[in-house]
Amino acid sequence: MSVDGICRSCREGSGNPACKVRMCAKEKGVEMCALCESYPCEHFNEFFNGYPALKNDNLILREKGWKCWGQLQDERLTKGLERSL
Repeated sequence: MSVDGICRSCREGSGNPACKVRMCAKEKGVEMCALCESYPCEHFNEFFNGYPALKNDNLILREKGWKCWGQLQDERLTKGLERSL
């Protein structure tokens, strides 16, 4: 997780270098944890508490792919909401 309790997303080029989730993804060579065969794992129990929509979003990515996941994120932005990642 981040130093200040807010995930800045590793994919965006920021984030806490010591984040357990980040280190695990890097070690396993996955771009996003949702794409890991071990997902969901123990790294996410605490994480989901701060980002409840993330669990559902990750399932959408796994089951329906990047295009559908991206459309969901675009819809959020047009409604003035933040992306999940």
